Amino acid sequence: MTKKFPFLMIPGPVQVREENLKVMATPVIGHRTKMMADLFLETASLMQQLLFTENQIFFIPGSASAFMEAAIINLVKKSVLNVVNGAFGERWHQMAKNWNKEADKLEVTWGHAVDPQVLREKLEEKEYEAVTITHNETSTGVTTPLEKLAPIFSDFDTLVLVDAVSSAGGIPLKMDDWGIDMVIFGTQKCLALPPGLGIAAVSERALEKARKIPYKGWFLNFELLEKYAKKGYNPATPSVSHMFALNHQLKYIIKKEGITERFIRHETLGKQTREWAKKYFDLFAQEEVASNTVTTIKNTKDLDLDSVKKDLLERGYLFATGYGPLSKTTFRIGHMGDLTEEQLKTYLATLEKVMNL
Repeated sequence: MTKKFPFLMIPGPVQVREENLKVMATPVIGHRTKMMADLFLETASLMQQLLFTENQIFFIPGSASAFMEAAIINLVKKSVLNVVNGAFGERWHQMAKNWNKEADKLEVTWGHAVDPQVLREKLEEKEYEAVTITHNETSTGVTTPLEKLAPIFSDFDTLVLVDAVSSAGGIPLKMDDWGIDMVIFGTQKCLALPPGLGIAAVSERALEKARKIPYKGWFLNFELLEKYAKKGYNPATPSVSHMFALNHQLKYIIKKEGITERFIRHETLGKQTREWAKKYFDLFAQEEVASNTVTTIKNTKDLDLDSVKKDLLERGYLFATGYGPLSKTTFRIGHMGDLTEEQLKTYLATLEKVMNL
């Protein structure tokens, strides 16, 4: 009997096009061959286009969380400021504390983005080696407007480290223009590929800092990753299948859909979802910073979300409740990757039936 898999309307992993699943099944090649080096270097070049950067690209088998931890290991000897406006900003803060760093937290009300002036004042209080910021907080559906923070970044020597897990490839992120030193994400959200490959872009300024950090381990060591990446390899065995699929998908995004057009499509999906949410419920995020890739919705009708999830599964959809402390009071709709307007419209109509709206 063929197993039927639900359509993923969660904030990651997202639905993967059949075409990309087939590319994942490309015969495996040796990871120390010229073919692999060519694949690595071409994929890195395509990734630079997506991020509007000339910085070094790293790939590792694993989740983006590995690169979040790597950022602390390689780029922070002592002090770091963690901007926390949701669960994933908190995760970075906990990582820094676990590595025994002087980790200060800039608390921001969940549902809001950090106020530029507040960030400036915090950076003026103390000399930090790095500041971590979540570009798109998947738990709350908030996008931090990094372009508004860029003038602040330029006034400090602090490295700027950005979690772009649910934004890269769906929301504009101009790494070089905005003065960002590290961008971190994975394959399973806006890139619409299976999970399992961590991706990072790292500035020369950050790499120079990493060279001065004495104890960085081996697997996540930026000096070692850079040495191999310049030649088109990984120090350890890479996920060859992911690299084939990522190369194929980036060419689709850049050459077929178009980067700008992809951003516009995500913006349209975001607007449609927010309008639906306001019609029946209420947004958790402040609307001026609401995300175009994931919408967190207040459960104002006090629905039994577990029951909703069960009913939707029977109708062929995987539904997302809120994250962590928001699990009962909110639910989330992921509208990122290769999702079409028609697919979103059909899902919203199904939600209306299941929720008796």
